[in-house]
Amino acid sequence: MNKKILITGYSGFVGSNLVKSLQPKYKLQALSRNIENKPDRLDEVFSWNNLSAGQLAQTGCIIHLAGKAHDLKNTSSADEYFKINTELTKSLFDLFLKSDAEDFIYFSSVKAVADRVEGVLDETAVPEPKTPYGQSKQQAEEYLLRATLP
Repeated sequence: MNKKILITGYSGFVGSNLVKSLQPKYKLQALSRNIENKPDRLDEVFSWNNLSAGQLAQTGCIIHLAGKAHDLKNTSSADEYFKINTELTKSLFDLFLKSDAEDFIYFSSVKAVADRVEGVLDETAVPEPKTPYGQSKQQAEEYLLRATLP
């Protein structure tokens, strides 16, 4: 695997801890809405607005953490979740397929399957997301599976 890893959502809780853990061993790239504030631990930052497969030429792995999370104040429209969680994931994955990158790791959410987990949740659970957040994550998962399975 190439030594470059592209991370989306690098400034979130999981992303920032992942960056700390990977930084000594790998060159880290990131996608951001704001490329002006590049953290010291990142080697390159690309904009979501003009990312191309060519920029991923030396990337071995894409770790996709970015997304619109739960809106506890209930001020977001359903469309925002689908635009970010579904459509951006699809666009990024399509670029990955055109690139030389070897691995695409997608972090979804338990909400893509159920709003409440009772007992054990495993791969046999039938997805029944109730919120736009969960539905948008589940649609992204479906797209990734359709694009990779025969």
